[in-house]
Amino acid sequence: MARYRIAMAFGLALVTVVVMVVISFNSTIAFFNASRWVAHTNEVVASLAEVIYLTERMEGTSRGYVITGDSSFLDEERRVEPQLVAAVRRLRSLTLDNARQTRRAQQLDDAVRRKMALTSVVLTTRRDRGFEAARDLISERADRGLMTEVRSRVSTMRDEERRLLNIRAADLDRRGRRSQTLLLTGAFLDLLLLLFTFLLVRRDQGLGYQLSHQLKSSRDIALESAQLKADFLANMSHEIRTPMNAIIGMTGLLMTSDLDENQRDLAETVRQSGESLLMIINDILDFSKIEAGKLSVEVTDFDLRATVESVMDLLSESAESKQIEIGALFDHELPRSVRGDAGRLRQILTNLVSNGIKFTPKGDVIIHVVKDDETESHDIVRFAVTDTGIGMDDETQGRLFTAFTQADSSTTRRFGGTGLGLAICRQLVDLMGGRIGVHSAPGKGSTFWFTLPLAKSEKQPRDRSEGLFSLEGLRVLIVDDNETNRRLLRHNLMAWQMESDEAETAAAAIDLLHQGVSHGSPYDIALLDLMMPDVDGLTLARQIKADPSISETRLVLVTSGGSRLDAEELSRTGIAASLAKPIKQSLLFDALADVIGWSHLEEVRVPDPAEAVTVLRPDLRLLVAEDNPVNQKLALRQLQRLGFTADAVADGKEAVEALKRIPYDVILMDCQMPEMDGFEATALIRSREKEGEHTTIIAMTANALHGDREKCLAAGMDDYISKPVTEKQLAATLARWDPVATREERKEPDSTMSVSKILDPDVIESLRELKDGPDDPIMRELIDMYFADAPVQLETIQEALSSSDAPAIARAAHALKSSSGNLGAVVLYKLLAELEVSARNGDLSKAAHSVAEILRAFDGAHDALEIERSRP
Repeated sequence: MARYRIAMAFGLALVTVVVMVVISFNSTIAFFNASRWVAHTNEVVASLAEVIYLTERMEGTSRGYVITGDSSFLDEERRVEPQLVAAVRRLRSLTLDNARQTRRAQQLDDAVRRKMALTSVVLTTRRDRGFEAARDLISERADRGLMTEVRSRVSTMRDEERRLLNIRAADLDRRGRRSQTLLLTGAFLDLLLLLFTFLLVRRDQGLGYQLSHQLKSSRDIALESAQLKADFLANMSHEIRTPMNAIIGMTGLLMTSDLDENQRDLAETVRQSGESLLMIINDILDFSKIEAGKLSVEVTDFDLRATVESVMDLLSESAESKQIEIGALFDHELPRSVRGDAGRLRQILTNLVSNGIKFTPKGDVIIHVVKDDETESHDIVRFAVTDTGIGMDDETQGRLFTAFTQADSSTTRRFGGTGLGLAICRQLVDLMGGRIGVHSAPGKGSTFWFTLPLAKSEKQPRDRSEGLFSLEGLRVLIVDDNETNRRLLRHNLMAWQMESDEAETAAAAIDLLHQGVSHGSPYDIALLDLMMPDVDGLTLARQIKADPSISETRLVLVTSGGSRLDAEELSRTGIAASLAKPIKQSLLFDALADVIGWSHLEEVRVPDPAEAVTVLRPDLRLLVAEDNPVNQKLALRQLQRLGFTADAVADGKEAVEALKRIPYDVILMDCQMPEMDGFEATALIRSREKEGEHTTIIAMTANALHGDREKCLAAGMDDYISKPVTEKQLAATLARWDPVATREERKEPDSTMSVSKILDPDVIESLRELKDGPDDPIMRELIDMYFADAPVQLETIQEALSSSDAPAIARAAHALKSSSGNLGAVVLYKLLAELEVSARNGDLSKAAHSVAEILRAFDGAHDALEIERSRP
């Protein structure tokens, strides 16, 4: 009986559904017809937008050719013209259902064809009769009238379509509401019947409860299993890392002892293998923290471009070892400063770029960063890492972001890796509210992309290119056989509104330089790649300087990261500056500004008297406690550049254990870490220290608010550095806390204090880094050359002042300014730069006073450099 009643209830429900379907069928069909009409109207509007866009694009390319004579605009015009014809043809076919719009489309077609014909005449006139004739033809009212006619007809048709769209949208809305009402009514009747059925089967609800309980138990078991797995991975990673840190740390100590070359090589191999294994363990730990929901995201202000460029710094050596070019292209609309987790962003980019390098046998890996969208509070930034590697098929892409998965088993054997990197990237991107994906094809490389919503920052530092002068209008010749390098340089030069041409070979570069001179528009600067086939950059530089007609071109050499060239050789060859790949945008601008003789005078910094040249002992035993693998690697690289070999651990507990085994002099301690944070670890270390013992602990934290420093010091830490940590900050802090330095060693003598007012310590330090060994006389040689040349330039300035020869003053001031700046004489540099600007403007009213100040500043610089010259 119960089954009969249930069957009857379901039967009535089915009949109701059929009736409602029949009733609403016609309304639904009409609804979809109206939808198609709305879509059709939108398609017409889109086609109109395409016509006006292509017409204006054709107008722009033709005018570009008329103005510049560059044939590349003709190529663009020839590509646009058939697209425009096709767009108008498509528009006419779309408007056949409307007589008025059909007539207007025909009129628009006529206007476009007349415009195309007139454009063809203009281009022919420019090619045959030159710029003036073409310009006169453009200036005629017929050309402007045709463009106005096209816009007017497009506007009329667009208004008509919008009117139709409003009518059809209203009809669509009305029919939609009618269909919705019918469907809701049917659903309500079915609900009543189903409720009746439910009452019939209520007596069997015990079975439903039992099933629900089983499902809940299964869910709890699954959650518990996932948690156990995550805990197991975390514990396993931690337990493996503990002996691994001991292996790496003890190997580091072993390498500081007396070893022969073979023993040192074996110890270095053990250390490198341990570090590689530690990176894999870091991946496992990160994955386990994500799975357990223990991974947090920091939100701090950071420099977006500097963060991306730091990834290139980290991976430049691995790319150089495979002869792969890496670089970054930035959208000009990107903000300099944003708010987010810079460390996690670096981690994602490092993983993607590392994969690009790993799977690219030859070619390049490029990071593209653009602003994808914007809200009131956030910038949506899109990052894309494009490589020219092996690529992958669609099936592989579908499983690529799954943990412990690589392209295929053969790829795993060939390239190595755990397959965790991309899974971690996806989890991090999801955690930060973004999206990630990949586009690839076998043999054609891959593009991994992700978007992140980064909060807007109120602290927007001024771009280095927004100084007193600009580089706008300067002519630059890019000489490089690699198309990717040329594209990266061209992108930056265009951002600064510079004119650039390109040459793939030395012979082509010489021809272009001669053409520039013969046409009355010589190149101001030539960017020369060092490593080119047939004729390298240095040989080409010698050829340019040996040719009087083109020798005035200023030369900048672009070298690979591992290529170190002698400064004297560069100067002798005529190279004004050199840049190492991958090229940073800010360094490129500074190099161009310096060689052209234009500097940001207001940005010349006179060092604080408390600053001094920092000398660090390379035998300090350092430990980095940092859970973020990218921040950890960055700190280790900075310490390596400062001459240290440091060990790393991933949390405070491991730092405490490592200190039991090795007596570290300094611990760089992150504050926020899992298992045991930096504050707990510091308290535990301090509690275990015996009388007379003290390990220096320096906090490294992203927290930079008022009171954070005091909190760290109160916890027993000795000092505090806020992230992002710069190499200079790190060096200065370590110098303060050298545990074996005496008070006298820390205290700079009075002469050095005066030196720091006159000389830039950073420049002096960079000059000392040029030494190949303690006995290398390069520093003394540079200062001796300066002492020999500077008096000659000063005498030239004084003689030119007596005869009021402003150009001669400008030339001599520029020459002495450049050499003074290269030796860090910032006060003298600023005075010479001001004199140069005044002389170039023909203003000598204050020149006598300026020269007197320059002479006094030179005496101070001479004494300060003499002190530096006498130092070992």
